[in-house]
Amino acid sequence: ELAGWSLPAPRLMGQFFHKAHTENPSSLEKPWSLLLYSDEVVPGNPLASRINRKVYAIYGSFAQHKTKLQCEDAWFILAILPSTIVAELEASIGQVFAKLTEAIFLGPACDPRNGLYMPHPVTSMDVMLYFALGGFIQDGLAMKQTFNIRGASGDKFCMLCSNIRAISLDLPPDTPEEDIPGSHLTKLANCILSTDQEVLDAFQVCKEKSTTLSKKQFSITFSHHALLLNQTLLDSHLLKPISGYIHDWMHTMASQGVIQRSIWLLLSQLGMWDQLEQFLQLWTLPKAMAKAGNLHDLFQTRRTKFYKENSKFKCAASEAIGLSTMLDRKS
Repeated sequence: ELAGWSLPAPRLMGQFFHKAHTENPSSLEKPWSLLLYSDEVVPGNPLASRINRKVYAIYGSFAQHKTKLQCEDAWFILAILPSTIVAELEASIGQVFAKLTEAIFLGPACDPRNGLYMPHPVTSMDVMLYFALGGFIQDGLAMKQTFNIRGASGDKFCMLCSNIRAISLDLPPDTPEEDIPGSHLTKLANCILSTDQEVLDAFQVCKEKSTTLSKKQFSITFSHHALLLNQTLLDSHLLKPISGYIHDWMHTMASQGVIQRSIWLLLSQLGMWDQLEQFLQLWTLPKAMAKAGNLHDLFQTRRTKFYKENSKFKCAASEAIGLSTMLDRKS
């Protein structure tokens, strides 16, 4: 059983949880919101990453913890599975989430939406906790695997926006990212957002057509075991793919986000564009940061010319994290 349930009373009913529930008590009319977070991690020496040890970890916490969600103690582990096993599953991690959600909300013990009795480990100040499924906190790849969407590889790469689609471009496969045109829609007000029901209906249409169409003809990665096709969860009104969609805020920082903007402002203010390529060649990053690649390549003449002409700095999230560390050294 994936969640047996991984809510050990001594941990959650400690001072951290009890204080939060005292300040913002849950009720049948106002339940707490359970947040599920997933990502692949590599246990072991952080300086010598071993990919063959990679596991898929799923964590849970409550939105009512607010800024305390930054603390590790606010999260509890719900499941850990070897990535090699998850890769072999039909519908990938989406099937795991389906079974996990069933175990939490439709298990033999109780439905926490109707109340879950939580005894205090030390005092007699017990709590009746009410909570519903609030959403999924994930990066783009995890969302793609969880909801069986095609993500960046599909023409409809964003599950939320119905009016943004990829266009086919006759470009060489090695075309630099800065030379690929972007969307003219840059504000949320310009986006037509899908609803929960529209997405669920779209999956049902795919299911109906699965007997006559090939998988390549779908705009999703179709599977009968997909999370959004789980009939038990659909009947219990637990699936809300749009209102429960929460993009990992760290990617807001590092995936063409705040860090890139900060780097642009810093280097522009200090006039250091021409110094970085040579400086970064003096350093060798740990193997665990191999994704960051050759950071000095980011400051080739062709690229710095693009940054200055477009008033923005572009790099991948892994490059941004590695580069921010090196810039701290430089400064």
